[in-house]
Amino acid sequence: MNTEEIVFDTGSGLQQVSPVFETYQKARLQFAQSVADLASKPTANEGLKTGGAVTLLCSLIFDVVPAVQRTALLALGRLSCNNIEIAEEIVKRNLLPLLIDRLRKENTNLCGDRLIDKQLYKSSAAFVLRSIAKHNKTLAEAIIEKDGLEAIKVCIKESDPLIKESAIWTIANVAKHSEDLAWIVVSEDLGFIPMLIISLSEYDLRIVRVAISAIYEISKHSEPLCQILMLHNVVPVIDRLLDCEDIKLKRLLIPTLTQLSRHSDELAVKIATESRSIEIAIRELSHEDPGCRRNCAVYLLECVNHTDELTQRTIQAGSITKMVEYIQTHQCEDRIPGVMFLGNLATKSDDMANAVIFEQGIIALCTSLDTDTNSEVREIAAWTLGYLGSYSPSHAKALSEEDAVTLLAVLALKPDTPIELKTKCMKSLKMVLEQCMDLETLDIILADAPNDILNMILNQYIKILKIDGKARSRFITSGSFRRVQQLAPKPGSETAKAIRSINYCFPPEVIQYYTSGYFEDLLKEVENFQPPPDHHLNSHENRRRSEGGDNSDVISE
Repeated sequence: MNTEEIVFDTGSGLQQVSPVFETYQKARLQFAQSVADLASKPTANEGLKTGGAVTLLCSLIFDVVPAVQRTALLALGRLSCNNIEIAEEIVKRNLLPLLIDRLRKENTNLCGDRLIDKQLYKSSAAFVLRSIAKHNKTLAEAIIEKDGLEAIKVCIKESDPLIKESAIWTIANVAKHSEDLAWIVVSEDLGFIPMLIISLSEYDLRIVRVAISAIYEISKHSEPLCQILMLHNVVPVIDRLLDCEDIKLKRLLIPTLTQLSRHSDELAVKIATESRSIEIAIRELSHEDPGCRRNCAVYLLECVNHTDELTQRTIQAGSITKMVEYIQTHQCEDRIPGVMFLGNLATKSDDMANAVIFEQGIIALCTSLDTDTNSEVREIAAWTLGYLGSYSPSHAKALSEEDAVTLLAVLALKPDTPIELKTKCMKSLKMVLEQCMDLETLDIILADAPNDILNMILNQYIKILKIDGKARSRFITSGSFRRVQQLAPKPGSETAKAIRSINYCFPPEVIQYYTSGYFEDLLKEVENFQPPPDHHLNSHENRRRSEGGDNSDVISE
């Protein structure tokens, strides 16, 4: 532990008591350092607050020893970072003016140890401001009211990376709370935006990361704020950073482009045009870091939320194939952007739905619907399948071939299916059934279908049986015709009308054959039937048969 000694005049008579003062100095420093160490553990915060650590630390920031001052500030910064009540107490104690005043002073006239002390103090004081600003709008406004942003402007110009990092972080923490605070940050008087853009070119990755974070927090509020960032050519600067290997920075870059794109079609198209964002996002869907992969999936989802031209560009870059792979290799919440991506494509047009089907999207969606434990993933997958199969019989057939229609029916009719998922599956099932022309699929669903689904199935039977003779044969041989005849609808109901329309597609003999009771009557008629004589047999045999004799030996002609 570094300590700074107070020098005593050996000839003054105080030499004998100097160890006492040295012990006191070391104790103050040790206390501040111990609290700073404990403050980094959130579980210890409440105990330190209850024990009066804040009061003692506030007195130590006025200590005559610089090391004690800055260590006390470090401890206060850590405590206020983890506990909003401590941050509020620091503001109430009116310590902000002291910290801000010292931060506003430039270090141009300092040198040697004095410069180092000043920089270390500024670093700790800036850390306190950043920690206070993070909690809520009220605390952020307290910093602004005390001209804290003017002090931050001075700190950003410092050469010390720790001071600069905490200063930019303070900007991010102020801007994140509301749009009006973000507008204060981007005001031309302060000139923070050019400073942030310049900071993106720093060699120190910590500064680059926090500068991107500040841009992210500003851009999330509104389109006009994003337009100001665009005027300062932020996208080309970000684009140059997209090839970086730093994982922490990678996790920030694509989300920033996502926020910039979110507010309008114009911004989304411009960002995609001025950067390699789409191509890189598709490439990074297979990145080793889960956070990077998810961020890229969210950005691609944002792209297909805008114009058809941007959506087409995203598809042509190979996004569907990579997104299907993404869905199949992720679980739960991480699947959501991928499933929503396919869902948004499915709702746009039949051609885009075909593209999803062609790239085996149905299989990935069925896997998500059937096996995922996250209810939101399953609901989105069901919704997407409904749209994929709603365009035409060929779309519905693609779902039937992958048993997607059957899966929707099982979940829609299963008693223990969660109510929201059941509702989504039922709605999607109806959308697909309106286009489904596959008898086998309809037959599977027929058995347990409720009335509204039953009527849809019967109406689809009518569409098929009217135009397809072979389908009529299969309808009989599969037993479906018998099952339909065995239904007992109320006279005049929709179901009864549908069954009558189905019967019109068959000869009367077939209807008569399957009418209730006809088969039993036919058996009785068989029992009572008397075969006529066979003239091909000889008269002796005919006589034996007429007398009821044995006819087991047939005499050939």
